[in-house]
Amino acid sequence: MSNTDNILPSEALSPPTALFIPANLISSFVVYSYPNILRLEAQGLFPARIRLSPRTSVWSADEVVGWMQSKIDTRAGYTSPILTIHDRFLDLKRLRRLVPYSRTHLDRLEAAKRFPRRLSLGEKRTVWLEREVREWIACKAHHDSPQRPFCHCSPHPET
Repeated sequence: MSNTDNILPSEALSPPTALFIPANLISSFVVYSYPNILRLEAQGLFPARIRLSPRTSVWSADEVVGWMQSKIDTRAGYTSPILTIHDRFLDLKRLRRLVPYSRTHLDRLEAAKRFPRRLSLGEKRTVWLEREVREWIACKAHHDSPQRPFCHCSPHPET
């Protein structure tokens, strides 16, 4: 009898519990360059790589999301969303691909609470949560009112 004979149908359809982020994609999640990620890892400030072979490294998606969650939880006066593997941070360059406003205009909108709040990853690095920016875009398209405060179109009133 093989091991596959003992698997329940619900187990066969469930997603794997351990997901990995390959080295070539890690920067798109956390907006740090690969050398900077390695520097942070060496300092114990970022999750450690898992070496699959001498030339292949991956990161545990759970550990990376946990690191991201710890960063977003530091925003004062804000109820933090619970992050998943589908969440990413956006730096200003990536943000401006979605929202073609100047940095000054984004600062004004954020100060007026009409744009998602940024968070700090370090002394010189600020990012936005992509999910919040996309919710803002959806709300903007739905309400199309420049004076309306930033709204969360989430079905959960506490987020």
